[in-house]
Amino acid sequence: MRAIDTSGNVDQSPAQRSLTVVDVKPPQTKISKHPEKIVRTKKMRVKARFTFKSSETGSRFACKLDKGKWKACKSAKSYKVKRGKHTFRVRATDKVGNVDRTPAKWVWRVKRVR
Repeated sequence: MRAIDTSGNVDQSPAQRSLTVVDVKPPQTKISKHPEKIVRTKKMRVKARFTFKSSETGSRFACKLDKGKWKACKSAKSYKVKRGKHTFRVRATDKVGNVDRTPAKWVWRVKRVR
């Protein structure tokens, strides 16, 4: 934008501004499908399958089962689990590296029936 004074003189070196928009908002992760709260089975192991999504398109995911480490994963993620209590967690990371600070979590129990 150029300034013009009342005599019609035009500013030969107008002021300039540049603006950078930075995304600092982390994505939110949601588990959309999961096992029942209590899974009864006659088998030693049972398959637990999860599907999940992020509030931001193009996010990548990391999953964690029980006390394991965070590992890269994709929706749908399946595990073979033994009887007992289990906790699944998943977190999204958006395209610029913002990580969901409150990972989605599902707790369930596998009970063996005879």
